[in-house]
Amino acid sequence: MVHLSSSRDGLQWRETVLTPAPLALDKAMAVFGDALTAQLARGLALEGAPLVAPAPATPATASPSAADTLLLNRIAPDAWRLLPPLRRGRTVWRLGERRLAQAVPRLVELIETGDAMLDYCIAWAIGRCGDAGAFEAMVELSRRATDPKVTRIARWAALALWPAERRAAEAERIVDDWPGSLRRAWTEAQVMPVADGAALLRERLADPAHWQSLAHTDWTQQLFELALLEGLDEDQPAGLAHLALHDVAQQLSPAAGSFRAWRRLYKGAEFAGDYRLLGLLNQRIETQRAGFRGTSQWAMLNGRYVDIAKEIVRPDSRLALSQRTHDYLRRRTWRTLRRLALRGAADERDWLRLAMGVLLAADDADAAVAARHEDAGWNRETRVWHSGPYSRWLVVM
Repeated sequence: MVHLSSSRDGLQWRETVLTPAPLALDKAMAVFGDALTAQLARGLALEGAPLVAPAPATPATASPSAADTLLLNRIAPDAWRLLPPLRRGRTVWRLGERRLAQAVPRLVELIETGDAMLDYCIAWAIGRCGDAGAFEAMVELSRRATDPKVTRIARWAALALWPAERRAAEAERIVDDWPGSLRRAWTEAQVMPVADGAALLRERLADPAHWQSLAHTDWTQQLFELALLEGLDEDQPAGLAHLALHDVAQQLSPAAGSFRAWRRLYKGAEFAGDYRLLGLLNQRIETQRAGFRGTSQWAMLNGRYVDIAKEIVRPDSRLALSQRTHDYLRRRTWRTLRRLALRGAADERDWLRLAMGVLLAADDADAAVAARHEDAGWNRETRVWHSGPYSRWLVVM
């Protein structure tokens, strides 16, 4: 087992369990070495070693807000035991939304102590908090989990925390599964300027013959994994994987045949905080009509009625995006934007990024014509209202 203790003042110590299960000595030493390097890079030193030019303390980051403190207190052992399962999952999810890295050691302890949904929330939160000490825990969870959604989110969390010196090797392993033409294009693009490399990939992706042997869901999943390894720095130009992913998102329709890929990518954009990608995916849902009414048992397909419940679970389902799901997804983007705005200065940057992502994805070709509407009906006074080009877009109303 690998256990790390760290402290800023020598009085309050932070305990991090780096391995959820025992490892061989050589592997454990490698994990400890990576964690120690990360801690030294943050300005910490080994106990008893002389400190060199310590950085001045920053009180602003030392004390969490009252709301954050409340969340952290809920995962303390005594308080945690009193929470019902639903509240536990919500609490962990909020910790991930707030990116409270202080919670990571406790979250690692809670892995596999509840149901699959709790493990999903824990992996989601740990991946967003960015504590590299939990990398091995996420790798182990992705291997041991029996629920596919937990395996996937733990894999995403591990990729987000992947050691920098090993990212290139993991990216190469992912690309090795691609068809030869795409693999060669990716290799060529690595030595080009990013814009030229993205143009080359765009050319290959325009021809389905280059990637048809890959399922749409698998292709977008692997491209998203490369984007996680690439990292996201909003202050720097987007990397090759991000540009390629944005190109795919602009063409990815939330309709039958590609809805599962769209939905998975939407969840991934939320996890990674890629608000440019989230804006592009929101544009696709705002301009896509619902495929069927969710309140009925039957839907008409090719002149015949089919049972919705049976058709929707098929791998090759011809149905996707009920009216309820369509409305929910439109509201979800709007609620995310509202939640970030209501948190004030702490999340102002993320709020602006999402707002810009939504607005930049808006295309005047999809806009309606501004109009004046009248409806007399059975009323004494005629109702008059105006609609703008984007009045149907819930997120910009």
